[in-house]
Amino acid sequence: MNRLFLVLLIFPLMFISCEEEVDNQNNDDQNNNNSVSILGTWRVLSETTTFETGYIDPVSGNLVITDSDTEVDDFPVWDPDCESIQDYYEFTNNTIYLIYTCNGNTDDVESGDYTLTGNNIYNEFFGDGDTTWVITDLSDNYLSFSRSLMYEYTENDSTFIDRVYSHTNLVRSDFTYILEDQNSYNNKSVRRNRSFVNRKMNDR
Repeated sequence: MNRLFLVLLIFPLMFISCEEEVDNQNNDDQNNNNSVSILGTWRVLSETTTFETGYIDPVSGNLVITDSDTEVDDFPVWDPDCESIQDYYEFTNNTIYLIYTCNGNTDDVESGDYTLTGNNIYNEFFGDGDTTWVITDLSDNYLSFSRSLMYEYTENDSTFIDRVYSHTNLVRSDFTYILEDQNSYNNKSVRRNRSFVNRKMNDR
């Protein structure tokens, strides 16, 4: 009788333990963003960018930062040539499109191939060279990623460094460039160079 009682007691506990393991596994999957797709269009909410300049110390070989400046852009942003500028990122299976809009109309589009491995987006984008964007948050409706670029140049036997760090926050959007009439857009006679680094450097 005692053995039967123990069996009846342990049997439901085994089910409870299995359910907890499944729930924990599901939570881990959600935290690791394994079930969330990056594909689709994302509207930029804000972008924080840090500029650093410096030089390589010829004795120690260490980087010495001589100037650092951080700016935050909340979108849409106002521009002298356009009252409202809004940026979008559109991810297809192999290509990223960065779409710039002016007062709701597509103003400029840049694109680049990419591969997604874990939380790293490897790409050669906007003529900025090989870069890696690191996804810091991804859910059904929210995406954020960070990226950095560094330029090195030499003058009078001294090595100087320009670095740009950027962190971008985005939300899902119904806007899409892929479904627009791309031919009418591509026939525009004026195209602005709006790459990540060029835009940030030219704004300084």
